[in-house]
Amino acid sequence: MASFSFSVLMVWLAGPLLAGAFHQPHVFHQPHQTLRSFRFSSSSSSQKRTSVRRSFFLVSSAEFYELASFYNLTPGQEAMFERLTTTLAFGSLLACFLIAGRELTGSNVPKLASSPTFPNNRDSILEAFRASGMADPSKVILDVACGSGQHAPYFAMMLGSSSPVFQPVDSDPECVKNSDERSKELGVLGEEVLPAQLLDIGQVDWPVVPGAYDGCIAIGILTQDSQDAFPHLFREVARATKPDGQFAVCNLFTIAGQFPNAKTKEIDMLARQAGRMGVVALEAVDAAASAVGFERAKDQLIEAKDEFVVVYKKVANAPNDEETPHPAA
Repeated sequence: MASFSFSVLMVWLAGPLLAGAFHQPHVFHQPHQTLRSFRFSSSSSSQKRTSVRRSFFLVSSAEFYELASFYNLTPGQEAMFERLTTTLAFGSLLACFLIAGRELTGSNVPKLASSPTFPNNRDSILEAFRASGMADPSKVILDVACGSGQHAPYFAMMLGSSSPVFQPVDSDPECVKNSDERSKELGVLGEEVLPAQLLDIGQVDWPVVPGAYDGCIAIGILTQDSQDAFPHLFREVARATKPDGQFAVCNLFTIAGQFPNAKTKEIDMLARQAGRMGVVALEAVDAAASAVGFERAKDQLIEAKDEFVVVYKKVANAPNDEETPHPAA
């Protein structure tokens, strides 16, 4: 509230101050004069000083005509003077209301966490999601480790009547809250996007009904540091999805030991400088998928700007839930 009060004070003073400058006859007759000349040093009458002082505040109609007459303004100068003072006065008030609205509402509504890459990759990932065949209103999709909770609500809004039902999950309560708030904002909570649930993808057994989902999506969660957990991740996804289920993974990858673009190489370098293991190899993800009965079709490596969306699908001879090694539900 302190910043709001200061902002209002500055706007309230600055607008009339500018208006007051235009009250001076030197503005019209000698525009080359500096602000110092606006003091009317040629006269020291208390009446003139009082009028000048009053002119530095928002003036009433009566005061305006008094000032215009006092300074002997021509009709054209009066018209310009009136427009300027009226515009500045209303501008000052409008600015006060805008600042008040922004800061007062901002003080009551906490800012939601955001992904810095979301504005850049959301549409390219959405197009890849469409191409995967998962954008189907008859399907239910598990959004694994939803993070800031921005993608599923955005996808649902953009897909409209062709949107599947999304179930976001994350291990962080704040992420769960963010997902629901964003879904509310976009008007998709409860139908296209279900209320987010707490789920730690690292836990031994996910609390889901086996075969409950038509597919899963995971956006930006795979790194070399987590590579040992890939088999567990794919095993749980295999258990959570139907026999013909799909798993769409959007991530940065190296492919055949090569960086597919400059951005991937830069991020890999920064990760290694920070002591991490860098960008994950696509072949490592393929291996983890294959071990539990997923395979990737050749046309399902879809470029999404700097990232790739890899869509895996269960094969006919995939291990069923009993054959997949995991603790009993």
